Amino acid sequence: MDFRKLYYFVVTAQEKNISKAAKILHISQPSLSHSIKKLEEELKFLLFQRTSKGIELTESGERFYIRAREILQHVHNIQMEIEEIQQMGEGKLSIGLIESVRNWLPAVIAAYTKEHPRLKVELIEMLTIEGIEQALNRLDVHFVITNQRIKSDIICSKELYTEPLVLVMNRHHRLAGYEQICVDDLVSESFIVSNHGLQTQENMFQLFKKHNLTPIIQYEIERFEMACRLIEQNVGIALLPINSVKSYHSTELVYKPIQNESLYRTIYLMTVKNRYLPPVVEEFIQLLLSKENDELAGSDCLAGTLV
Repeated sequence: MDFRKLYYFVVTAQEKNISKAAKILHISQPSLSHSIKKLEEELKFLLFQRTSKGIELTESGERFYIRAREILQHVHNIQMEIEEIQQMGEGKLSIGLIESVRNWLPAVIAAYTKEHPRLKVELIEMLTIEGIEQALNRLDVHFVITNQRIKSDIICSKELYTEPLVLVMNRHHRLAGYEQICVDDLVSESFIVSNHGLQTQENMFQLFKKHNLTPIIQYEIERFEMACRLIEQNVGIALLPINSVKSYHSTELVYKPIQNESLYRTIYLMTVKNRYLPPVVEEFIQLLLSKENDELAGSDCLAGTLV
């Protein structure tokens, strides 16, 4: 089957208009109509039907459209893998990541690129499960470092390290002077939480539920950096990964563990199963997996002031 015909069909199905699709494809309208007709003859069923609003997919066309997109995506993925094979290890290292890894990942990359000076590195921050799955499935990245565990038949998750969660507050906050902080001390405090349903938010709600308490949520944010900025203004407190706090480098912030509570989040390294990865990428992944938890997690000190 001609992949070009498939592509013409997919664009036409998306636009639902022969004229618009022809403009996007930079071909004449008669040429596009002829291509679709030839494809229908090959398939032995109609793909489109005319309506008062233009054209719409037939029932058979709808089913074929889904398969056609999958086929074209697969072809695109193969082309990307061929390019990676041709580069033979000195091409590109593309990583999807969460913001807190910036406390340790740059140093690892810097050391690695000294050994591979021609290696191009691409870092893409990812916040949502949907974005992670899409990037992996489309082969936009070689792997993802994230705290969100994804259940998928085609995605492989390996535990990279566990990272302590600490209570973060302004150095002038009343809790900053406490030698020990328990959950009951937090009942009247205004909390800053992520609105993405991340593990830190879930851990906080589980913690309060365990003690039959309800947290006061006053601020919702997307990135932990914004939480730190709000805490600098002393408008609330937050439960954050220790790496996110340390990487912010603010003398206005103080972080402490919560007494008698073991709060951690797990960081995973995710790849697509059975995908070819250039040697330089495989080597880097093994380098990360071989590191000890404490080298990455920053768990040497669970209370302190940032300097």
